Amino acid sequence: MYFEADDSIDYLTYNLMNINDNNDLYSTKEGFLRGNMFKDEYMPYKNLTYINIKPSNDREAKLWTISQYSFAINDLNLYLDIHPENNMMVQKLEKLIKEEKQAKEEYIKYYGPLDICDVSNTFEWINNPWPWEGMGDSSYV
Repeated sequence: MYFEADDSIDYLTYNLMNINDNNDLYSTKEGFLRGNMFKDEYMPYKNLTYINIKPSNDREAKLWTISQYSFAINDLNLYLDIHPENNMMVQKLEKLIKEEKQAKEEYIKYYGPLDICDVSNTFEWINNPWPWEGMGDSSYV
């Protein structure tokens, strides 16, 4: 949808430019489930809704938390690509990055490295079970 000749910006750009300074954000969980951190921007498709995912064990719950933080960080980063002057959002992004780092450190403490950068001996990670081993499903493949 485009505006008249003088206002030749698309609808999404128009809405992003008009997000108020309060920027009401969803929680990381809600934003992840909806696929959008911004309450003012979420538009459900037809009458469809999302499924509330419930992890079946502590390991899944910790991975789920890390995924939520990762999504929120990426979504805010995209917003800041367009609005780098929004200091409030920069602060929220920095807070989310710290929280994600803590969540990853807790996961690593109990379940081992998530990637090669999380180990001191670069070949130690191969001795841990792969994410899909012993889980009874292929949810991480």
